[in-house]
This record gives sequence, structure tokens and C-alpha cells, in this order.
Amino acid sequence: MSAVRVKDLWWRYHTSREWILKGVDFEVERGEFVGIVGPSGAGKTTLCLLVAGVLSKSVKGECKGRVELFGKDALRTGVRQLSEEVAIVLQDADTQFVTMRVLEEVAFPLENLGLSREEILERVSEALEFVGMKGYEWKHPHELSGGQKQRVAIAAALAKRPRLLILDEATSDLDPLGKREVLSVVSRLRKEYEVTVMIVDHNTDDLVKFVDRVIVLEGGRVAAFGEPRAIFSRIEQLRTIGIRIPQPTEVAFKL
Repeated sequence: MSAVRVKDLWWRYHTSREWILKGVDFEVERGEFVGIVGPSGAGKTTLCLLVAGVLSKSVKGECKGRVELFGKDALRTGVRQLSEEVAIVLQDADTQFVTMRVLEEVAFPLENLGLSREEILERVSEALEFVGMKGYEWKHPHELSGGQKQRVAIAAALAKRPRLLILDEATSDLDPLGKREVLSVVSRLRKEYEVTVMIVDHNTDDLVKFVDRVIVLEGGRVAAFGEPRAIFSRIEQLRTIGIRIPQPTEVAFKL
């Protein structure tokens, strides 16, 4: 069974006649690490929110097609039920903070899962250590830098040990070293816990090192889907779309 199956997915907001997504089709296998790239306005965030089962229940719009998460209908299954399967981290971490302390922020989703206090504290400690935020437990989120906030948001997602982790530009405020550290942790955890990962990122240099396959979105459609080597060898097509070519590929092309 696939982790994610998207079939002929269309979406438009109720305030617009334009479709944001137009017949999107793809499948993600269990345990895969899949990157999503595309220019601004391609529909990347909309796709992530629909896959997470959030958008269709919280925003007025028209949706056609089907999204399955581990066999469940994500467009019709309740958010609470899906939250046990999927965690999503967005670019603006501030919009996701609901508590007054870092420790509480990471613990909050675990409390909703009904875990024991001992297991919650163990998972919180582990997750904060994974993302390099150990020692910040009693800080208020607003005392943190943008990159630190993103690390905490990612820690809260990792602590849930979801079956599907979606990162939508969730490392954009991290410096290059910090981003590689977090992606390395995510890559390791997906192998240890068989987590499926979908990540939106403009930095293709980082993506190509970690992902198994890449989805290219253009104008709300899937323009390409395949292994990084095959996708990023389409240099002229990607340049036309407005996607940055990974530096090693760019150098090889110039040679």
C-alpha cells in the first residue's frame, strides 16, 4: 500500500475562478523521501495542505479528485484522526505556536495523543536534542530567532513520530549548516521509524542529496516526477519553469 496516493486532484478557492491545482496525479511509497519543487504560485503549499487533510476542512473552496493517506480518504477523514498519521510544518513557525514555552510546544501534540507523562518527556527531550535545541526548554518561542523557531516546530512534528512528515519550506530560516543538520536528522529518523517524508524546498542543492524522488509542479500540474538525477538533468525545461539547478549539475552542464 502506498503512503500517499493523489488522483486527479483539483482545487480552487471560493474567491477565485482559477484552479490552483489541475489534475494532479502521483503516488509516494512508504518510507520514501520526496522533494517538491516549483516556482511561486505553482500550488506547492496548497498541495501539502490537501495531502495533510487540513485545507479542505478549514478553507472554503472547491475540490475534485482523491487523496489517500495509508488507505484513508484524506479529504473526508477528520483532522483529529489524520493528525495521528501526519505532521506538517509550515514556513512561518509563528503561526503554529500555541503555548508559552518551548517544552510545552513540543509536548502539546503528544498530550493530545494521550501518551503518559514519562513518554512525553522522553520524546520531547529526544526531539529537541535531534534539532539542536536542548537547553531551550523554558524559553518563550518569541525569544527565539527565526531559525530556532523552525527547529522547535520541526521538533514538535518529529516528537509525534508520524507516519508522514510534510515540511513546507520549514527550513528556510536556517543557515546552510543548520539546514543540512536538520535534513540529516529527518533522513535518519525516516529510516529508523519508517517515516514517509515530503519536503518543499527551493534549495535544490540540499534536496538532491537527500530525496529519493522529486515532484516538479508548474501551474498547478505535475510537470515531472522521478529520481533526482533524471529530473535535474532536464536543465532547459527547469530553467524555463524557473527552478534552480543544483550546482553540481550546473557545473557539469557547463563543462
